[in-house]
Amino acid sequence: MPNFSFTDNMMLGSLISAVDPVAVLVVLKTLSVDEQLKVILFGESVVNDAAAVVINRVFVGIVDNPKTANQAFGLATPTIIGIAVGSSLIGTFCAFFFAWIFKNSQLRKFPEIEISVFLLAAFVPYAIADVCHLSGIMSVLFAGIMADFYTYHHLSKHAQHTTKHIVSALSNMSESFVFVYLGMAFFLEKSHDFRIGYCL
Repeated sequence: MPNFSFTDNMMLGSLISAVDPVAVLVVLKTLSVDEQLKVILFGESVVNDAAAVVINRVFVGIVDNPKTANQAFGLATPTIIGIAVGSSLIGTFCAFFFAWIFKNSQLRKFPEIEISVFLLAAFVPYAIADVCHLSGIMSVLFAGIMADFYTYHHLSKHAQHTTKHIVSALSNMSESFVFVYLGMAFFLEKSHDFRIGYCL
């Protein structure tokens, strides 16, 4: 593209390369396809998102300091692996920690607090990963996988039933909000700069 260097193009490409499969997952949910297919699609998109963020950071670093271009390229793969491993460990640790809390505490006697702590527990791995400059999305994914096996079964039956419906409602609301917000942002923007080269 004119006026864009190779690094600029790669930086933009890394931003738009990670495809969000929310729309596909919604369609798959209505068609009642195999649950494993939905999990694979979601997991693949999360890994793509994490890799895209790291690649974008590499190219931003090159733009900020062109002299370190070779060093940045050399560190890209170890950085991606480090982020993946670190994020998964944080998510797994948080899930086991909250499973231990729900198993050994008396939160069952206070359903409102039990449900609130369970819902807020999803934010903890994201916050820790974000502070450590890792992938919060990947951390939440691994925390969710482990929580499904361990934490969820230590909740009371009432909390299990309630959290299932609350999470489903929040998920639908979030998806709807994102699509409405994107549509409104497109039409409320005063000027658009279309580049056919990027569309192709």
